[in-house]
Amino acid sequence: MEQEKNNTIMHRKEVILSINSNTIPSKQSVIDKLSEKYKAEKEGIVIEKIKSNFGSKEFIITAKVYEKPEYAVKYEVITRKERKKMQEEAKKSQAGEK
Repeated sequence: MEQEKNNTIMHRKEVILSINSNTIPSKQSVIDKLSEKYKAEKEGIVIEKIKSNFGSKEFIITAKVYEKPEYAVKYEVITRKERKKMQEEAKKSQAGEK
């Protein structure tokens, strides 16, 4: 199963695909496969979710493949956890400079 939708306004392709695997595929391995298939930069690929039914070896993956990484930065929402991590890193770098 594979579905692909072009979203020209957001400069991306919205992809739903299924992978058969004995273990849960990592986000990085899915990004690698999508970058090869769509010839896109890895920084411009966002994995929304990897879903499976209990006991099934089929995983449904929802992803967004942006034309350029700049569009991913522009349109994707930064989670609170990521924002907090970025703030802590900025504080550490400022403390290290003083």
